[in-house]
Amino acid sequence: FPSHDIGAFISKTIINPAIIEDSLEFSLGDDESIKVERKLMNDKNSTKSIGSTKKINQEYEISVRNTKSKSIKIDVLDQIPLSGDKNIEIKYAVSDGGIEPSTGKITWTYVLKPEETKKMSYQFEIKYPKKMILVGW
Repeated sequence: FPSHDIGAFISKTIINPAIIEDSLEFSLGDDESIKVERKLMNDKNSTKSIGSTKKINQEYEISVRNTKSKSIKIDVLDQIPLSGDKNIEIKYAVSDGGIEPSTGKITWTYVLKPEETKKMSYQFEIKYPKKMILVGW
């Protein structure tokens, strides 16, 4: 696939036309002219015990900057935690984006002008029994 931005050959692949539909998504790797930063907001990060339950609160901010000389369309993806255990309750809030509750996938779609920066955020709270141990937290 030739890159339209730099005019260079990037890769070679074989695509089976019998399995594709009306669109095809794949990554061509990192684009150094698009800067992305995701950070945990420390002032909103906490774990508390209340009665017989514990709560984990976390908030993340994502910043995307277009350093290209032209506008770009970009989809920013992230995910909130999910649980199949009825004893674990997860609440969330997402700024500006859409969320698919069954997968926890968050999607923001923007058109960024040259040198434009866009910030988005999301937060979640996990409430679970105090005697339960959550792996990864």
